[in-house]
Order: sequence, then C-alpha cells, then structure tokens
Amino acid sequence: MTVSELFNAYQSNEASAQGYFGNRKLLVTGTVDKVALDLFDNPEILLRTSNQFMSAHADLADEAKDIAGDYGPGDKVRLLCDGVSEVASIPMLKDCRKAPDGLKGEPVQWKK
Repeated sequence: MTVSELFNAYQSNEASAQGYFGNRKLLVTGTVDKVALDLFDNPEILLRTSNQFMSAHADLADEAKDIAGDYGPGDKVRLLCDGVSEVASIPMLKDCRKAPDGLKGEPVQWKK
C-alpha cells in the first residue's frame, strides 16, 4: 500500500484503520519528506502525505537503523514494517526495514 492510502485511512476513520492495520505486517511505498531523529536519537524516516504539515513516521528496526543515511527528501522507498500505531491520526509505522526486492504485498481489504 502507499503511505497516502494509509494516511487517508487514518484521517477517515482512525479507530477502524487502527483495528485493521495495527498488528499487520505492511509493505509500504512512499516518498521521503525527511530523515530525522526521534526523542531518543533513533533515526526515523518521515514520509510525505497529502497534508504538507503531517508526515507519516517510519520507525526503523534495530538492525535497519543504518539505512537512514541512504535516504533524503524526494527519494522513493519501499519499507516492510511490523505494524502501525497512530498519534493524532498520523500513522506511526513500527520496526521498518528496506523491503526485499521482488517482495509483493497483498491487496488492502480495509473499509471504513
């Protein structure tokens, strides 16, 4: 799924989106807004959404933290994440890593 689809799901119906996506492995594609550090100085990738003031956050798995230096604004990414939570309707992807080449995801069945 795209980051935009995930963001729109949370904007549309936060409770339903969290119930559906929360504990699923997600193959997410998107565009890097910026690479930043969280409150504990762990790298995270902020992904562009339809709202220029709200980026989806991709927390990197411990073994994948070094990939943060590979990305910059405007880069396209494919991440495999172990789930998602939210803060103020903003998706917070958990334990993400670069998706293996050729990995295909399943279609999203979420309905609001």
